[in-house]
Amino acid sequence: MRDRTEPDLVEELRAVIAREGLFASGGPVLLACSGGGDSVALVALVARLAGELGVEPVVGHVHHGLRGEEADQDESAVRRLAGELGFGFAARRVDVEGARGARGGGVQAAGRRLRYAALREMADEVGAAWVATGHSADDRAETLLLNLVRGTGPRGLAGLRPKRADGVARPLIEMRREALRDWLRGQGIGWREDSSNEDQGFRRVRVRRELIPWLEDELNPRVVEGLAACARTLDGAAQVMEEAARAGLERARLPAPSGTARLDRRRLETYHPALRCMIVAGAARELIGDASPVAVGRIDAALRRDRGGELAPGVRLRLLDDWIVVTDSRRRAEPLPETTLAIGSTIEIGGWSFRAERARPDPARRGRWVAELAAPREPLVIRSRRPGDRFRPAGGPGGRKLSDYMIDRGIPEPERCGVPLLADRSGILWVIGHRLDERAVPGPGAREILRVVATPPRMDPQTDEE
Repeated sequence: MRDRTEPDLVEELRAVIAREGLFASGGPVLLACSGGGDSVALVALVARLAGELGVEPVVGHVHHGLRGEEADQDESAVRRLAGELGFGFAARRVDVEGARGARGGGVQAAGRRLRYAALREMADEVGAAWVATGHSADDRAETLLLNLVRGTGPRGLAGLRPKRADGVARPLIEMRREALRDWLRGQGIGWREDSSNEDQGFRRVRVRRELIPWLEDELNPRVVEGLAACARTLDGAAQVMEEAARAGLERARLPAPSGTARLDRRRLETYHPALRCMIVAGAARELIGDASPVAVGRIDAALRRDRGGELAPGVRLRLLDDWIVVTDSRRRAEPLPETTLAIGSTIEIGGWSFRAERARPDPARRGRWVAELAAPREPLVIRSRRPGDRFRPAGGPGGRKLSDYMIDRGIPEPERCGVPLLADRSGILWVIGHRLDERAVPGPGAREILRVVATPPRMDPQTDEE
């Protein structure tokens, strides 16, 4: 590895910032600093360019409530560094162990989730559009390997990106970790070592301490540079595919209750299998957010086997005849308040819209969300299911429990109270979006029917790991 001097690293930083359009708006920028070598180098290097870039650096530190006195000393060291450079300082303390108890998962995942939430909170407080982190080329290579072993798609193979849509920037992403430390030594700037970085119980530590050194010794002494270059190339390809997947998701998306994504299976099958996986992954990310990784390999296996499965804790993929459904069981649909639907009027409930009108039969208008009914026993109401509800599915052999019908239709339990029902004084007339009751079917030759039009709400929309 060639020797790097201060101008080299400063110039590299300047080049990445210009190429990626980082900090273009100027003003406050939050520099995330743990006290370790990478993040201290970030703060010290940005200090060289702050005036030129027109930014006002604020150093942000997150205390994770772990490692006791050692972590307290980290916070003090970061506060001191900010003061020496004349930068603002902000800090937050988070309870990682408490978060694990509430949601489960590992220490690193809980810490990462809370850390980014705390950094964004501090950034909002100081008016910073950008949160800069000290991730290096080594972190990018490690992330690529971890994602590859886990099973991933193009997005995961891109590793850590120089910037994210939420304003997270990684200006040091093309610099080697050891080069940053060499530069700090040359500047006489110290840093602190996090003892958890030596804990072999963490997968990332094993990749860093065992796998990459083995690859360097046995296969390629510049494996980190090679992996980082590969990630850059794949990032470009991934962005092209992601754009195509976003367009595909919009075409395949069907209305669905909160906590659920529903896709048109026949439309999805017109796409290449790789793009199909990315479309389903995109739907899953809308539900659970980017903080929880989505294993594209699991989606691919499920689609190939034509069997559903778990994509992440509490998140399931189901394959039905007409739909592909992703459900987050941690979120439940809200029941609809019972509301009268007068004939000739339109009502809106929970994002849904319903209209009832008398009309002549028109088979061309009938569909999943438009029903033609025989004269009901008014008043009509829109409501959610109740214990003991029964109906007779049109064309079926007889009456049955609504709960059994919903199970057979593959409607997950968290969604069931969000399925609207049209009822009159005698009971259910229409399980909206699914089936009429037999008594609601107009007789042959009917000259007038009741047309009910339901307009579902659009599903509310909801990256990398580091």
